[in-house]
Amino acid sequence: MEERLGEGDFTLEKLFKDYYPRLCFFAFQFLANKEEAEDVSQEAFITFWNNRESLAIPPSAVKKFLYSSVRNACLNKLRRQKVVQKYLSL
Repeated sequence: MEERLGEGDFTLEKLFKDYYPRLCFFAFQFLANKEEAEDVSQEAFITFWNNRESLAIPPSAVKKFLYSSVRNACLNKLRRQKVVQKYLSL
């Protein structure tokens, strides 16, 4: 966890501490489910950290990337839920 992110000297631990609570709240606004919001937020961090070198995101854009990832994941989850509900009601 002490690995650094480029010139911004962000560690995964610092990013997680800074953004995780806010991202969970943001995701909760979409999903209305605390556990799902936490899962989506954690997955965004994992995806970002595992692909950080190939993404070539400047440290100043990390926040925007994380929020966009969480928003897209929430919207995808809501779409999936809608499709499942539609087919279960048939």
